[in-house]
Amino acid sequence: MKEVSVGTKPLRLQTFSLTNTTHVFVASDSANVIYSSNKKLFYSNVNLEEVGHMCPFSSVAFPNSLAFVEENTLSVGTIGEDFQRLNVRSIYFSEQLTCIAQQEKSKTFAICSNSTVHLLDDHTFETLHTYQLADGELGYSIVSCSFSGDEEEYYCVGTNQGRVLVFVVNGRRLELAGCERYYHCGIHTLNVYKGRLFAVLSDKLLLLKWMLCNDGIRKLNILT
Repeated sequence: MKEVSVGTKPLRLQTFSLTNTTHVFVASDSANVIYSSNKKLFYSNVNLEEVGHMCPFSSVAFPNSLAFVEENTLSVGTIGEDFQRLNVRSIYFSEQLTCIAQQEKSKTFAICSNSTVHLLDDHTFETLHTYQLADGELGYSIVSCSFSGDEEEYYCVGTNQGRVLVFVVNGRRLELAGCERYYHCGIHTLNVYKGRLFAVLSDKLLLLKWMLCNDGIRKLNILT
């Protein structure tokens, strides 16, 4: 087993594709890319200072790109084949940003800040709508996904108050489609596999299923 130091703060790993090959971006106080060459793993430092969160990003204006949030800045750009240099466009916010996700169907991306979820146009970067979280509630994680048995696409947001909020984009606005409280600790990471949602807490991994209840309303139910 090989160990490599890639930062002093907690790491967030995100896969992305470049030249039809999958790589791993390491978001931390020292951003890195993990890639394979000749059956060996390599680590390359990227010319960014601190990256809080990254997601693959593609639009007409920015095809095959990456989007980053760092402190109060949103950056979108492309990474070179040497995995070291980024050509970016940056947009500044008045609050600290925590995580980001893109949704190709609605041609938007959503960003969590200290107490707000922002919906932006993925071409013009215009803010389309903002959703205010509860008092003292922070967005810890976000993912764009669809669920088994439901063709709609959603944004799911995990918060420091142990909630997962499920939004649908309707008329270029965020509408709350479902909300449940699970535990007293925050939802640090959300990811989707085979139409089900995984939520990572401090000491637990939850498997959540989007289900149609008897009252006709869809809700997230805990499977494990």
